[in-house]
Amino acid sequence: MSRQHSHVTDWPVVETLSPEENLERVQALPTPEPGQVVTVPLMLLPAYLQFHRIEPAQYRHPVLLVKQEAY
Repeated sequence: MSRQHSHVTDWPVVETLSPEENLERVQALPTPEPGQVVTVPLMLLPAYLQFHRIEPAQYRHPVLLVKQEAY
């Protein structure tokens, strides 16, 4: 008996945002402050890091430590 593979997956559909919607959602998130924990959806993480001029510095499961560029 052979199994037939389906091309349909049970994966959730990922929402696609326009750049404007992406920016609005990033701006709605809290501004990062020392010692503060901010939960950022993965789909917004690149835009969040760019918007606040921060870059990944270290990862300690499950926390991403970041540093902020000087203005």
